[in-house]
Amino acid sequence: MMNDFRRGWKLMRYTYGIRSNCIQAGVFLLMGIVFMFTEGDGYFGMMGGFFWITITILPVQLIFTLGVADLVNVSPMRKKMQTIFPVAVNLICMTVVYLAELAICAVRLCVSPEKAEQVGRSVILLAVMMALVMVYLGVCYKYFVVSTLFIVPTMILWMQMQSPAKNQAFVNFLFRYRELPFGMAAAIGFGILIVGALAEYLLTRLFYRAPLSRVAQAAPLRKAL
Repeated sequence: MMNDFRRGWKLMRYTYGIRSNCIQAGVFLLMGIVFMFTEGDGYFGMMGGFFWITITILPVQLIFTLGVADLVNVSPMRKKMQTIFPVAVNLICMTVVYLAELAICAVRLCVSPEKAEQVGRSVILLAVMMALVMVYLGVCYKYFVVSTLFIVPTMILWMQMQSPAKNQAFVNFLFRYRELPFGMAAAIGFGILIVGALAEYLLTRLFYRAPLSRVAQAAPLRKAL
């Protein structure tokens, strides 16, 4: 996985739109920080987490811009560049973001130990949100319109459900715990990320032979598809 991540990361220098993606990443990072301090829930909430998770989409988007090049399409590395490489890069990026969110939640927990249960729930729910995005990335660059029409209302509904009472009921339904310790919640979250990465990889393999979606590419690249 690490070798595939390094290879995928090295390919970034040949991708289209690096500068604009870096600017977007900076904006999403700042928006996540803003919501982290303004949501007022005492932990890393859904909107702040959403903007940070969105950052992880950008490297995958860059890798798929390589798929429009004829040289790539006849390369023996073509299959890896549409399956293993984007999944490896996405999993590492998701892990980095998740660790950052865990660090913030741990600090908040030290400041407000009485909110341990709430923090544990948020950790699980953020991981589930990450897994949903990973599943989306496994399909969207082949079937952009259909997958987006599915994921957007799903994410909106998901964030609207994040009242303390509703997410408590959700986590209790999944794990049958009245209170989820922070360490256990973090470990379960990592497990959810692995499941999400596996689902993403299986989807990229399943739809590998489908042509890249023109809508998923930047306008200057669509002429090549």
